[in-house]
Amino acid sequence: MRRIAVTFAALVILAGTAAHAQVPVGVATAVMPSPLGIALIMGKWIYDAVTKEEVYYIEVAGEGRTAEEARNIAFRVAIEQAIGSIMSSETEVQNGRIVRDEIINYASGYVDRYEITNQTSSSVGVRITMRVWVRRSVLSNRLLNRSEKIGQVDGSRASVQLATLGQERATGDRLVQTVLNDFPRRAFDIELKNTELKYGNRQGILEVPFTVTWNRDYLKSLWTALSTTSQRGSNPQGTVVITPGAWFAGFGGTATYDDVGKLQQVVGTMVGSRPAVLLTVKSTSNTVLFRQCFRWPELDHIDGYHVRPGRFVTVKPYGNTAIINGGFKLDAVAQISANPGLLATASQINADIVAGANCPNQ
Repeated sequence: MRRIAVTFAALVILAGTAAHAQVPVGVATAVMPSPLGIALIMGKWIYDAVTKEEVYYIEVAGEGRTAEEARNIAFRVAIEQAIGSIMSSETEVQNGRIVRDEIINYASGYVDRYEITNQTSSSVGVRITMRVWVRRSVLSNRLLNRSEKIGQVDGSRASVQLATLGQERATGDRLVQTVLNDFPRRAFDIELKNTELKYGNRQGILEVPFTVTWNRDYLKSLWTALSTTSQRGSNPQGTVVITPGAWFAGFGGTATYDDVGKLQQVVGTMVGSRPAVLLTVKSTSNTVLFRQCFRWPELDHIDGYHVRPGRFVTVKPYGNTAIINGGFKLDAVAQISANPGLLATASQINADIVAGANCPNQ
């Protein structure tokens, strides 16, 4: 049996003291914070004499089955209070059944250091209260920690810095991927125009003109995910640009990263999937009479890295940059070989943008 997978993704901004991203249009999923973690005092940004930078100080409590779980819950509360967070709810359906329902909660900060002030037993297992100092994850020089004395390592502090920053990077990748999972199915709007039947070389040709543009809501959701996870460092290793076009005002810009992970995600999905236009001709009884994919270089980059002007996505491999041209529009005509048998029962034509792997006979 052929497997059919459908994924629904929605992004929701959760307000924190520094949250500023806009909520994209879509299906909002309301999720309450975990009751196992709470803020004990109102946190605030302060100048830290240890790091010589601005840090967020807060006192929090976390409960878990183990001390490590309770501590991690408290860390999450501290980071979300400091930075704010963005939430993605993604549901995957196969053959009419929900097989995965995932919630991704992302905040772009990490724990610089912490002090445990109390640890007691609770009905859950362990309750830990602590003082936590949070830093933003913008690391232009990639320096996390420097020892105060020669020959010494603050292992406990370095460990939590690396663990929470690594979690932030991994969660950010998952956040971006939830939006990319809807490419190309929800990424484009395709408008069919009046078909024309022509005759040449003793053969009938059914011409199907259409226009393809980016879907505004999709680009807005993608920009929210990319800009939220951007590190904005001074020496970026990967860059993704969204130019929204004249009618997409209000979002878009440049998202930079201190590694190429997000860039590879975008290029791997948008270019590597080789999107194509799938035309389906159906009869009055909804029987499929014809299905075929049509490819245009503006969509699928079939000429490799020799990118000509005019693309939905432009890749600059030597600059580690992908440019998503939000204002680009493809006007094209697909030609279908027509015969009297096909035309006699044909009633409707549907057009979709699909990944190359989903084309017939692939």
